[in-house]
This record gives sequence, structure tokens and C-alpha cells, in this order.
Amino acid sequence: MKPRETAKQNARAAGEGHLDFTTLAAGFSRIERRHARYMNRALAAQGVTGINYSYIFVIHKNPGINQDNLADIHSVDKSRVARMIRRFELEGYVTREQQPEDRRHYMIRLTPKGEALHELIVQISKEWASLISGGIDEEDIAAMTRTIDRIIQNLDDK
Repeated sequence: MKPRETAKQNARAAGEGHLDFTTLAAGFSRIERRHARYMNRALAAQGVTGINYSYIFVIHKNPGINQDNLADIHSVDKSRVARMIRRFELEGYVTREQQPEDRRHYMIRLTPKGEALHELIVQISKEWASLISGGIDEEDIAAMTRTIDRIIQNLDDK
């Protein structure tokens, strides 16, 4: 199979109405790698790499969240989150404060510098969305979004 075959060609090869998982997975993988490269370049000056910027979104949306909840949301181990939070704290993006009801847990909040980073990430994310959606009409984007949501729901049901 040629790497640049279209999804329509692969659907025909798999049988009409059947999903060619290999093509779908390869496409998602390519998009994710390019997204990571785009975000890494855009955030290099802030010292934020990989998917660490996604933690900033979650902390912004959930001020006072603890490390255990961050680990659960991102499906990673607690030690990874602890290292990342320590780094963000050293760089001035977050603060940690012991939870009064359970001194083993820390509430994590963005600092003003962290809020500024969040705003930058939002702007970069909007630029990425504009870049990848160029030439695609709103109906196609809506259909794709519904399809991806349904695939995720199918996986969650199992």
C-alpha cells in the first residue's frame, strides 16, 4: 500500500462501508506528530515541550486541582506529573499549596506568568486550528468531529 493513498481508495479496498483502521491510525499519527512539532517550535522560548502544555489548560480550567487528579486526567503516572509540576513551579508557572483537609495533597494553581502562558497557548492553538482547517468547509468539519466522537464513544463502551 502506498503511504499517500486516499481514505476513499482504502475504504474501497477494505470493502465499502468498512473502516480501514490502518489508514485512520496512520493519519491521526501524522497529524499528532505535526501538531507536536508545531507546538514545540511555538513554545520553545517558554521551555514548554511535549504535551506538557496540556497540563496548563487543565490547571487553568481547574484551579486548585491536585497532582493525583492531573495524573488521572492525563492517564500518566503520578511521579511524571510530580516532576512536571516541580519544573513548572521552578519556572514560575504554578504554585503548590498543601490542601488543608489532606496535607499529603497539594493544590496547584497558575501564577500570573502561568496565566500568560495559557493565553499564549490558546493563541497558538487557534493558529494551528486555522492552519489545519484551511479549505475544509464547516459541514465537513462537523461531520468529522461527529465521527471522531462516535469512534471514541465506541471505544469507551468497551
